Amino acid sequence: MPGAIILLLVTVFVIAAIAKLRAKDAFRTVLRGLLPRPLVGPVAAVVPMIELALGAFLLSGITQKKALECAIIMLAAFTLALAVMWWRGIKGCACFGEAANTATTGSGMVRNIILIGATLLVAREPGPIAFWSPDVSAVLGRLTVVVGALCLWACAVALVNQRKIYFNDFS
Repeated sequence: MPGAIILLLVTVFVIAAIAKLRAKDAFRTVLRGLLPRPLVGPVAAVVPMIELALGAFLLSGITQKKALECAIIMLAAFTLALAVMWWRGIKGCACFGEAANTATTGSGMVRNIILIGATLLVAREPGPIAFWSPDVSAVLGRLTVVVGALCLWACAVALVNQRKIYFNDFS
């Protein structure tokens, strides 16, 4: 399971970085609501690069424990930013390139807390954690867990959003 969690973290960080790079304007708009103006440009440029580097370090196994610690710090910082956004009424984090009306800060905070918990469990593992192995079925199993987790999360968020729409129609 630790290998699947590392692979999930790599996937999340890489997808988030690519989405931020593709939707630069949306990400900058969110940052303008959080940071002083002079910091928006540098943070918008640096955060996706850090996410890509973190994904690469997690995937490579080089300084894996330090990369896991950095992942926890990044996820905690993102969770704090989402909490501030929620407090200020800013919709959508543009974390994964989504539009402001399709994402909620609440779902992002829950996602990050789950990932922090999983990362803490993996960080406690002694020694390096391998997710590649000569056993093809083990690698495919880990990939299946990652794809399943991503699909399950998307379905859960969609159901919660649908429930909100459904109950708003009756009130």
